[in-house]
Amino acid sequence: MIGPKTPGTIITFYSYKGGTGRTMALANFAWVLASNDKNVLLIDWDLEAPGLHRYLRPFLVDPELQSTRGLIDFVWDLAAKKMTPAGDNMSPPSETNPVSLEDYAVGLDWNFAGEGSIAFVPAGRQDEDYPQRVNTFDWDNFYERLGGGKLLHATGEQLRRDYDYILIDSRTGVSDTSGICTVQMPDLLVIGFTLNHQSMRGAAAVAASVQKQRELDFRIYPVPTRLENAETDKLESAMFFGKRMFAPFLSHVQPDQKGIDLRQQETYWADVSTPYRTFYAFEEAPAAFKDQPGRHDTILASIERLSRWITNGEVSTLKPVDEARCQAVITAYTFTTDEVPNLGSVPAPPASLLPTYDHDIFVSYAHVDDEPFSPGQSTGWVTTFIRLLKNELAQRVGRTEEVRIWFDSLTLRGDHAITAEIAVKLERSATFLAILSPGYLASEWCQDEARLFTQHFASDLVRRVFVVEKAPLDDAAVVPQELTRHRDYRFWYLDRNRQPRTFARPMPQQEEIEYFRQIGDLARDVYGQLRAMRAGPAAHPTINPASSSVGVATVFLAEVTDDLEFRRLELQRYLEQQGVLVLPETSLPPARAQFEAALDSDLARCQVFVQLLGPMPGKMPPDVPEGYGWLQLDLARRRGLHVLQWRNPELDLADIEGPRHRELLESLKRYKRPHSKPSRARSRRRWHRRFRQHRPAQPATVRLSSSTPSRGMARSRLRSAPRSAAKPYWRSRSALARPKRCVSILSRT
Repeated sequence: MIGPKTPGTIITFYSYKGGTGRTMALANFAWVLASNDKNVLLIDWDLEAPGLHRYLRPFLVDPELQSTRGLIDFVWDLAAKKMTPAGDNMSPPSETNPVSLEDYAVGLDWNFAGEGSIAFVPAGRQDEDYPQRVNTFDWDNFYERLGGGKLLHATGEQLRRDYDYILIDSRTGVSDTSGICTVQMPDLLVIGFTLNHQSMRGAAAVAASVQKQRELDFRIYPVPTRLENAETDKLESAMFFGKRMFAPFLSHVQPDQKGIDLRQQETYWADVSTPYRTFYAFEEAPAAFKDQPGRHDTILASIERLSRWITNGEVSTLKPVDEARCQAVITAYTFTTDEVPNLGSVPAPPASLLPTYDHDIFVSYAHVDDEPFSPGQSTGWVTTFIRLLKNELAQRVGRTEEVRIWFDSLTLRGDHAITAEIAVKLERSATFLAILSPGYLASEWCQDEARLFTQHFASDLVRRVFVVEKAPLDDAAVVPQELTRHRDYRFWYLDRNRQPRTFARPMPQQEEIEYFRQIGDLARDVYGQLRAMRAGPAAHPTINPASSSVGVATVFLAEVTDDLEFRRLELQRYLEQQGVLVLPETSLPPARAQFEAALDSDLARCQVFVQLLGPMPGKMPPDVPEGYGWLQLDLARRRGLHVLQWRNPELDLADIEGPRHRELLESLKRYKRPHSKPSRARSRRRWHRRFRQHRPAQPATVRLSSSTPSRGMARSRLRSAPRSAAKPYWRSRSALARPKRCVSILSRT
């Protein structure tokens, strides 16, 4: 009768400094185990400098990992599954994971003589977004809010049930991920070190910290590597120093495990000391295929002896492989003369939405805007924004990997010149997204990025540039000309005290609906632009102002004050959903001459002028003393457009300070509801008589007010009013609260 399977063992290979041969030792140890009928899983947890896949290159279907997902993708997916949209209300940690790490494992293309096998979980897909995925993952949030400790514990338990040995290649130094690999996950720890003070003292300090946090019987195996016999005296003195330093952690290798006895540890040190061999300095070939079996002075021999110590004698030698197969494997690792200049054999990264570009979006931002809001927060505003934007674009594209957003994660800013790498990235990007803020205007680097992009695409710049307003700018702030006359997306608002606040600080909240709507609008427009560019010039038809009234309803939605910006956006979204073309498509320039020229050009394409008014008069620069509200209205009247205006009926005009703005608001008359509701037929006759009394030559000025009679009365006015009526005061509830009514009005106007 076969009893239950013995749980597997998780072993972490760690080194305080790089260059110790840690990853090579792990790879060779895996081959020794698998040749002895063990099922082995390798995990590359060195996220910052992944390299384990290099030792497995001939056995991987995707040797460059251009399309193979891995550990960092696992933790992102795991965090997404555990996180709910309610912000702070996260789902409680559970003992079972919603995502299995084994789904990210790939098998090696190698047939072992017995029942052994090796599976591999890489660090992650090695594309241009890999550094961003690694650097922006919030490990503190993962542990504190999502119960990451329990999730990883459950992952370890599942792996122990499915594999005999799980080998983790940890990153060097001291970090969040190295702490996971050395303290939480493993059942025992292998620490590689070279014979110098920095490596030995650092490794010993980590070993002491791990032993303090784990049980005293937690096994630690220090392994000296890269030993050379050229300097015998120095080798002996350095080895003596290392033996004394690591002696407190090796009582488990002594025949008598009471106390610390250096003499009883000598056998261990003689077994695991790993020599340096020049051959392995050039290629990542495992010694399991190169070193001759039976010799005692090879790297393979030291790994076999280490295996005997770790497995308590169960595995002690590598089962031999046919010499011809070994030679074929070594040849597969060998550099060839064609490999260096010819990169055609390396799989190309996934194409962007536009095959002729490397990136769909180049994000230009000031690094000060991506600083974490609080000490415990590891991701900043820009990083969070880009992640949500990419997710929104992926929903439209259908695949996350096809959305390629590039932004510089370096902190090189200020007086330094634009690097050649970034200049190339700009030229190879389809669109440009600027995150505008006071910090952006203070950065010459950011402005150089905008300048380089616009210069490179000067002949084809239409709709390529998008501007995100992260924070309000001072009236005296000068926005670079390259970022004007482009559609902008506001991510700040005025609170009850009329103070500007940025959305999603410190993190996006569910109630910040406008934040997510703006991201949706931006994603929609960027995706539409990319599709139009892919379709070619035919996707950018020019609109003839003289014929703009044929087939397409065109409305000019006047620019508003800051307090009405999101109301205007709400109306604009609904009009566009109904097939109405809303102008202006981009922001208007602030200077009066350019403002009037751009405004007049847009009004020439419109049939209706819509204006939302509030208690604030808005900006009144010296060249526009009457304010932009009056300026837009006057130009619309000169053009002879139908005018629709709206204001809140509850607004107390006595509180309006500016007399000129109060005059504009008072011009919007409102009708009081009659005490007795007249019949529909009588209302129709009454309004018909009233409209027939006024027939001026100029087109009508139509005003929206919120205090109205019945819907039937308003509808009868729409049906019976002549196009040239003098005072057709349209009575409806708020055009924003009831946008369908506004569309109905526009369709009849």
